[in-house]
Amino acid sequence: MAMFDSCNGIIYTIKQGDTLYSLSGRFRVPLARILRANPYIDIYNLQIGEQICIPKCPNCNPFYLMSYMVKEEETMLDILNRFGIELEDLLKYNNLNGIVLQAGSKLQIPVKRERSEEDDED
Repeated sequence: MAMFDSCNGIIYTIKQGDTLYSLSGRFRVPLARILRANPYIDIYNLQIGEQICIPKCPNCNPFYLMSYMVKEEETMLDILNRFGIELEDLLKYNNLNGIVLQAGSKLQIPVKRERSEEDDED
């Protein structure tokens, strides 16, 4: 663990199915930053239980919030599919008790900003 003394972010433990690309998307951190923070990991052979540094990226928030009114008979899955977002992201920006929605409820939908090539190199 001493190798993470300089991790300016969080230490994440690899789980089944994780890839650096999926972690980049989940934590909203450019892949290049994750690679720079973990120069000694084998990017082609991540091991379950292995720990890596996910660096902070304060300028990497790829979302803006859009208000959306739930329509009659619309489900959570309908909304997730319509906007191409993850349940975790929708729950993060809304005070939802469950996955059943009421028609007329107002949601904050995280919408991805367009990323520039500079963001990817960062």
